[in-house]
Parts: sequence; C-alpha cells; structure tokens
Amino acid sequence: MMHRTSLTVTIPTRNRRDRVSSLVQQIVSQLLPGDEVIVSDDASTDGTAEALKDIPGVAVHRHDVGLGMVGNWNYCLRAGSNDWICMVHDDDHLLPSALAAIRRVAAASPSALIAHAEWEGGILGRLSRAVRGPYFHGKHFLAADGVPGLEEVSVSDRPPGADAVLHAEFCPSGVTIHRSIVNRMGGFDPQFKYSADMEYFARVCAAFPSSIIHSPRILKYVRHDQQYSIETWRQSDFLMELERVERAAIAHAGLDDTRAAVLLDRRLVRDMSHMLRTVRRDPEQVRRIARSLDSRPRLQTRERVAARLGIWLGWYPPFLI
Repeated sequence: MMHRTSLTVTIPTRNRRDRVSSLVQQIVSQLLPGDEVIVSDDASTDGTAEALKDIPGVAVHRHDVGLGMVGNWNYCLRAGSNDWICMVHDDDHLLPSALAAIRRVAAASPSALIAHAEWEGGILGRLSRAVRGPYFHGKHFLAADGVPGLEEVSVSDRPPGADAVLHAEFCPSGVTIHRSIVNRMGGFDPQFKYSADMEYFARVCAAFPSSIIHSPRILKYVRHDQQYSIETWRQSDFLMELERVERAAIAHAGLDDTRAAVLLDRRLVRDMSHMLRTVRRDPEQVRRIARSLDSRPRLQTRERVAARLGIWLGWYPPFLI
C-alpha cells in the first residue's frame, strides 16, 4: 500500500448556503484522517457560516469584508496545512470516488498540478478500460493500491512546456495543486477579475508537470440561473478582458508573434462560439456576443453567418457553431 496522501479541500463561497451545505456533505463522506475541509466565506449575508459551523471536520473562515472572486480563490490556495490543495466551487457536485482518485494521482506525483478531463463514459470509456495496455492514446492506468473507494484511475501526464500550456484550459473547480507550486508561482493574477484561472494554469504548466484524470469522473457541473460565469459574460468589459487573458495565457507558450496571433484569434472565436451556444435563448446577449464574434478577421463561413444572424435576429441556427 502506498503512503496515504492527505488533502486540504477548500471551497470559496458567497451567499450560496444551501448549495455549499450540500457540497460539504459530499466532501465529508470522502475524507480520511489527516484531510481537512476549509470553507472560505466571502462576506455572505445568507447565514452560510452559521449553517456550516457545527459540521465536524469543517473549518469556516468568514471574511467580514469581501475579497472578491479572485481574492477568495487566492485565499483558498494559501489556506490549510496539507501539501495538496483541492479547490471545489460551491455550486458543483463532488462525485463519490473523486477524492480517492485525486489522492491516488497525488501519491504518484511528487509536485504537480492535477486536473480532470470530461468524463469518459459510454463506449469510449468501456473500450479504454478493456484495452488494458500500459497506454491508450496517451493515457495510462494507476491501480488503486489500497486507496479506499477506488478501483483504478485513467490518467495522462504532461511535462512542463508549450504543449502543456496550450492545453491548460481547466475548470478551476476540482483542480488540485501542490503547495510548493503556490509558493513558487504565487496565485491567480488579480488584474484578471473574470477569468484569472486561464492565465494561472498556463503559467503553472509552463514550469511544472500536470496530470489529467480521465476516469473516474470527478465532478458534476450544475447549470443554474445564478451561475457566476454567465453573470460575468453580461459585464460590459468581459469580452475585452477575455482577449487580454487569452493573450497572457498564450504568451506562456513562447510562440512567435505570427503563430500567437493566429492562435489568439481562433481561441477567441471558440470562446465566443461557446458563449453563444450557452446564451442562445437570450437575444440581447446573443446580439452583443455576435457583434464581437463578427469583428474577428478569420471566421469560417458558417461562423460568419451565425454571427450576422445573431446580430440581426438575436438568434442563429445552433448547427452553425
């Protein structure tokens, strides 16, 4: 049996008492001796701290003055005492074998960033597990080695460098990072108030290895009306900041100016296409995003058509992007 890896699980939250209470129960059921859970309550006014204060094993750090999203994320990176820090957003669901899988990968990684990919379910997942070779499209399998609640983990490893930087587009929820990385690289850059994770993970992956968990599934993302990402898209300066943060993330790959410019343009088109798909029932949002998409110089024909229809009608046929 491998040496057991203790985790610090942190949850940044603000005014989501019921959601964070549910998440904490999911986490507590997976804890082992030596683990710790810290809820960083960013000046909530809905009784979040009171609802959580009596749950055994959970420490609530309440901030009377709001830190803001990035400030709260950075507090979570510095909180606790264990070497491995896993930050989970308050509106996601942590699935039953999540911490066991993270613990197993951390035990095999002396100092790394551990993220998770889209879940490999269905036929692909079954095929991947059936092949049983040491590698399958860059993935390899780690046996449970006595980790409770786990059968095996499908994982791929990336050394630091340009390729890792350009694939470091992880959702921050569920990412686990070694404290030595935080000590060396610092935290999320507060100049990016909406999408600081995009630049931070690219910065980390330029200097440190990363491991991507493909199965088991780690998180279930929950879409809802108060989702922070969608709220930020409504801000007048969001799209301008999106270009700045994408540019900063790409810079960590060390590409020449021409390649960096082409990649920046394609990434912004991809980002705005995703936004359009998400808000397609909101004509005002569709028109605003479509105007920015239409300003990009390298659109494919179908993307240009979708952008123009979005501007004119506040709607576009979903199959176009």
